[in-house]
Amino acid sequence: MDQIFIEAVVCELRDTLRGAAVNKVHQPGPHEIVLRLWNGRENLRLLLCTSPAASRIHLTETKLPNPQNPPRFSQLLRSRLTRLLEIERVAGERIVRMVFAGEKGEGRWTLVAELLGARANLLLLDGEGVIVDALRRSEEKGREIRPGQPYLPPESSLRADLEAAVPTIPRDVTFRTWLLENVSPMTPLVAEDLASAVEAGASPDEVLGRFRRRWLEREFSPCIASLKGKPLLSAFTPEHIASEDVQTFQSASGAADAFFGEGRVDEVFGGGRTEVDRVVRKAVKKLRKRLEHISGERDEALQAERMRETGDLLLGNLHRMRKGMAE
Repeated sequence: MDQIFIEAVVCELRDTLRGAAVNKVHQPGPHEIVLRLWNGRENLRLLLCTSPAASRIHLTETKLPNPQNPPRFSQLLRSRLTRLLEIERVAGERIVRMVFAGEKGEGRWTLVAELLGARANLLLLDGEGVIVDALRRSEEKGREIRPGQPYLPPESSLRADLEAAVPTIPRDVTFRTWLLENVSPMTPLVAEDLASAVEAGASPDEVLGRFRRRWLEREFSPCIASLKGKPLLSAFTPEHIASEDVQTFQSASGAADAFFGEGRVDEVFGGGRTEVDRVVRKAVKKLRKRLEHISGERDEALQAERMRETGDLLLGNLHRMRKGMAE
């Protein structure tokens, strides 16, 4: 989920969930947290996912399983979060900060969703910005993610921010490539769409300026569109790319739920079988090690009678032992 789409989701959630009460928190899997929220009109499910292939945040209609024994991080969130007060995306980043009220309205807790692909994570911070805990603890050099450490955001990329102004566009570069390498926020689909407008005769400055106005006004039009045969999630429906596969949605969460939903994962990420094979191989390796350990304990247990006899002999001859003896 790119910066632009995350912003579209956050704008939607700000209108829908600000002030909502946290009814339930559960953790369906190692990468997912689901918050059940009551906004005074309806119960809604907010999915926070840190899967390396599909890190994201959005409302979902999917009913995910609730483990009988809640994992550590979900228990922590249950004990701290009572009401969602604020939600915002960190400028220039795929990071969302959600501020919650504590028990009886006392204290403030910040849930940080770093939707950074392979480095995606969820962290709970106290009122001083200190890490209470994280979904995935790590000992990164210069950025420890563990309880008691001050929260340090990831290093920012040095790109021209469209929030500030339209950057100067070099005339001796490929427009699409320049957009992807130098402008924030930007996505491959948007870059392709803007480049198509330039190829049709429009001025690069005019094209980028028009997109910047759409961005500043948050004129989102969520869709699922195809680029070179690959389905993509986009907060803006392409205007200049001819495509028969564009599917539009009323809300960003609705588009995300359809894009990442059941039956779409293999299509989007190139086949779930590889991932299943990897998980199975990892589990088999773990079980083989466990069997080796059990086999070693069994061999020791078979020697129990001999060890008992040896112990009896030692006990019967303790009076003969002297300090310093080797045998």
